[in-house]
Amino acid sequence: MTDSPSGTLQKATAALQQGDHQTALDEALQAVKGDAKSVDAWMALGQAQTANHHHRGALAAFRKAIQLEQSPGPRMERLKQLEAEADEILQKTQFEKGG
Repeated sequence: MTDSPSGTLQKATAALQQGDHQTALDEALQAVKGDAKSVDAWMALGQAQTANHHHRGALAAFRKAIQLEQSPGPRMERLKQLEAEADEILQKTQFEKGG
């Protein structure tokens, strides 16, 4: 039996909170596949990718969540903050690697 997108999203969030970053990533990917228009799924994917040091993927996920978010407010501000943090880490990582 396959979990619903909201079920996999809950599993991703729980795994992230427990420090199980690979499970969080796997579940977040399933949540996005289950509902590609879910802002929360894309946000969870970005957070899981950040935890797994996949900064380019995290940045793309946060940007997709921002694109899908329809209203201004705390969630949009949080997404923009996460995007900026992912971008900063990615830039720093690229600089340290010499380009």
